[in-house]
Amino acid sequence: MLLKSRFIEMFGDVNNKRLDEYVELEQAFDIRDDLRQPINEITRLSMQDGELYPYFGANGQVGTINKYLFDCTVLCLAEDCGAYKKDESSSYIITGKAWVNNHAHVLIPKENCNVFYANYYFKVFDLSKLVSGSTRQKLTQSQLKKVNFYLPQLSLQNNFGDFLQQIDKSKFLLQQMIEKLELLKKSRFIELTKNLEYNYTLNELSVEWFKGQPLKKTDIVENGEHSCIHYGELFKYGYSIKNVISKTNIIPLKFSQVGDILFPASDVTPTGLARCSAIMNDNVILASDIIVLRPQKKLILYF
Repeated sequence: MLLKSRFIEMFGDVNNKRLDEYVELEQAFDIRDDLRQPINEITRLSMQDGELYPYFGANGQVGTINKYLFDCTVLCLAEDCGAYKKDESSSYIITGKAWVNNHAHVLIPKENCNVFYANYYFKVFDLSKLVSGSTRQKLTQSQLKKVNFYLPQLSLQNNFGDFLQQIDKSKFLLQQMIEKLELLKKSRFIELTKNLEYNYTLNELSVEWFKGQPLKKTDIVENGEHSCIHYGELFKYGYSIKNVISKTNIIPLKFSQVGDILFPASDVTPTGLARCSAIMNDNVILASDIIVLRPQKKLILYF
């Protein structure tokens, strides 16, 4: 929200400018789709010896390869399988040596265009009216050339680009701090528990195990009667859930109790499965893809 507020403050609503305030996309970029090259997965996987370079598709890096097609800064915009609506992401920046396949357009910014400004522009600009296809949307090069591009003074673009990079740097440093704190907590926990005399199974520590109830994303409403947690939202919370975000009006079959431990019932990675959260609220509806451990009262929750 901070970035979007700053962008609107500096440039206004780029979806509702007068037509004479826009420029053609090719006034800001060289469209260089000739620099991309499709390659099948079997061939790419055979090209993994020696120095490796990032290999990009419609929405970002999808692998590596031992050759590169260019060595410069480019903005890639999804040709298909992108998220083209306003406030959705369909573009990304590449700097340096890389290979891009035929699922992304390759745009090289001209001297009058800041690539960081342009990348954020495509996050707030509505491209949906330019795409074709219902199940597999596609932004052809001919339609790409019809994009209305707002090109303010370069000094303003640079100002926003510097601000955006500072935010990204702060996020990176904050994430590093969080990871270090997690390692500290883990090492401290191991130190405190390595000499414990007794080991218990989770069954011995629990009163009961159960799964939540059916809860679709469409069941989540702004002003619902009950607080709820959908499976996809579980990863937004930390180890302790105190403020529940979502609401629903579905009929509750079973509520949470303070101290319940929530586990994801499935995930695509072992790391995703190997996490849990303690909920600090009574009367929250939990989705059916959340496994709930109700511990004995003597169990210290944060432990």
